Amino acid sequence: MGRAKNQLGQNDLEAAGFWIQQSLELAIKGCIISHPEGELIKEHGLGYLLKKLLQFYPEFAPSLEPYRDFVRKFEPFYIEARYPMEEMQMPDSKQFRQYLDTAEQLLKILTSIAFKQENP
Repeated sequence: MGRAKNQLGQNDLEAAGFWIQQSLELAIKGCIISHPEGELIKEHGLGYLLKKLLQFYPEFAPSLEPYRDFVRKFEPFYIEARYPMEEMQMPDSKQFRQYLDTAEQLLKILTSIAFKQENP
């Protein structure tokens, strides 16, 4: 999230969105592979990844379900970075600061999930 904060401070909202997307993607994937039956997933869609995570950790559904629509807001940032398209509808910097706060809250939950599994 540090890069996202840095880019936001420079008012580079596209880059901030990309780094938020990357942080969330890696954290969700980390949780999935931390599960004993987890697997490496090559998908990048945050909505899909969150759904997959809930298959492994259904007990976290009450904590994670409220973020389902939120994570989907960042899917275009990954796509745009890889496959430039026409101009995206960009939230303003105030909205992005709120997004960053929400993403950090989600990362705390994901961290607790990832470290729930202890190595024998």
